[in-house]
Amino acid sequence: YINGEEVASKTYTDPIDKTDFSVLIGKNHWNESYKFKGNMDEIKIFDKALTDDEVNQTYINEKEGKNFDGGNRRCPNCNVSLLLDYHMDECSGWSGNEGEVKDSSGNGYDGVAVNGANNKDDGKVCKTSNLNEGRTSPGEYTQYNGKFINTNQKFQWDRDKSFTLMAWVYPRQQWCPIIAKVNPDYSHRYQKEFKL
Repeated sequence: YINGEEVASKTYTDPIDKTDFSVLIGKNHWNESYKFKGNMDEIKIFDKALTDDEVNQTYINEKEGKNFDGGNRRCPNCNVSLLLDYHMDECSGWSGNEGEVKDSSGNGYDGVAVNGANNKDDGKVCKTSNLNEGRTSPGEYTQYNGKFINTNQKFQWDRDKSFTLMAWVYPRQQWCPIIAKVNPDYSHRYQKEFKL
């Protein structure tokens, strides 16, 4: 396909050999002289053979500056560095497995949903996390076994530097911690209580 239109085709029925080699983009494994020279963008591999209409619609969407599926697209602000970015949009849902809450910042701070936390509800943007349990009073410091997301100590930030926390939040009760970072003696907490 070129510019969304089929220009050639060939039937191929043999299986693709499985090897331990990495998939390379813009370079051949065997011949150093076979290298791509130019630009590439929006590289995708789908898990099925797309139809003619799907290929053409993908081309139209991306030509208009949208995502391949027609969703709106914004280029990143390279003057701001995200530390952590949870979209809560994983299609597979959450089941308490390590790394299932994906960090879109590129820093690898994937989290895990704990005690039945899920992303089945519609959110402000696509899906949202469902953490519908909380503490009963601001003075209660017994073991908290509600639904939450744990970064498993992967995410660290320097408390001596400024930072900004942004999120769409719909609290269902008072005394709801938004984010907490606790050291071993429980002397440092970052949380917002009552209302935003």
